[in-house]
Amino acid sequence: MTKIYMVRHGESTGNVWPYAYVDDQRNFLSPHGVKQAELCGSYFKHKDIQFDVMISSSLTRARHTMAILMHELGTWKRPWVIVPELDELNNPSAARLLECKQAFRKLVTEWDRKQNMLVVTHYHTMQALFDALDVNPRHIDGEAKVIRNAVPHVWDSQEPHRIR
Repeated sequence: MTKIYMVRHGESTGNVWPYAYVDDQRNFLSPHGVKQAELCGSYFKHKDIQFDVMISSSLTRARHTMAILMHELGTWKRPWVIVPELDELNNPSAARLLECKQAFRKLVTEWDRKQNMLVVTHYHTMQALFDALDVNPRHIDGEAKVIRNAVPHVWDSQEPHRIR
């Protein structure tokens, strides 16, 4: 079965100190966020989940999380695709929200259904991605309704209207 694993970045300095949101360079992973990303990567490794396609937003906290995940998986020298349209969507305009959804739909459309995809992005962006996948909120299982830092949420091509 082919799946898309969506992960919100690990806890960032902005999650605990709002002034860090002023500048992307200040908003890197906190020590706790680093540990969260390491645990998420260990989970993937323990479950022997391999990724053929890896994508992150362009923001520091998402790129740092991806680098840690790849390090834990032993694939950290592999390149991944950085997609700025998947950057955080705090109070986005309708045009920006549409741009994010269209970019993601394009990735999913071009995606080889025999491959697993890893996407590291942000809270509001993940909500938009769930919507772009046409997932009914009633079909979002348990923890996926609360998008925690560095916790994978899975979209399965066999159950296209459900997020776990």
